[in-house]
Amino acid sequence: MRFPLAITAVAPLALLAACGESAPEPAPEEVAAAPEEPAMPPVPADSLETLDYAGTYTLTRINGSKASLTLDAEGSSYTYIAANGKETEGSFTKVDGNRIMVEDFDGEPGYFAVAEGAIYYLPDAETSVDEIMYSNMYSLAEDDGAIEAADASSEMAADKPA
Repeated sequence: MRFPLAITAVAPLALLAACGESAPEPAPEEVAAAPEEPAMPPVPADSLETLDYAGTYTLTRINGSKASLTLDAEGSSYTYIAANGKETEGSFTKVDGNRIMVEDFDGEPGYFAVAEGAIYYLPDAETSVDEIMYSNMYSLAEDDGAIEAADASSEMAADKPA
């Protein structure tokens, strides 16, 4: 009589043990979305005639270093500050309706395509504006526009009668 009682007690335990031996399902992996690059302003064919491109443009590299290029459109002069802090001044010339060439960009001529709020470094004179890359985009410094707006509002305030 003991034998049937033992089987009755052990049978449910055997069933529970068999259910518990299944391999656990792996947790779903979370895949991080690739960071989106900001929109790249287009380069109009006549940007040198239609855009106000004077100002300071900055490129921040992957390692955090920064280079800047300041353009004075009226005098066709520029100031370039390399990531290592070396400063170069000179003049730039218009290559065509949307590209300029600075005379000394790290020891050689530098070519840039001009867009609204950005300029794009081009590896050489033959590079088309269709080949611009985000990694070569110098962005117009945000405070350039703020300074101009502040100057304009102070001039308007000075013109108002008290």
